[in-house]
Amino acid sequence: MNMTFESIEQAAKQLTSYQKAILARRLLEDIKENDAGADEIETMWIAEAESRLDAFLQGELAALPGEEVMARLKTRLR
Repeated sequence: MNMTFESIEQAAKQLTSYQKAILARRLLEDIKENDAGADEIETMWIAEAESRLDAFLQGELAALPGEEVMARLKTRLR
């Protein structure tokens, strides 16, 4: 298999948001297991989550009801 970074990136962009999230989690788990820099990456993800929470609390991001999120997830997993 001779894939370039660019071809992998383009393929990843074609995934659904849910698939991208799964891929991101799996890649991060792989990095954490195999790379000493995993703590830095985890810190970056935490900072991103906190930034999104702040944006939500300031009214800059909308939220969906939990029931709607779960219904969408169940539909995607079928």
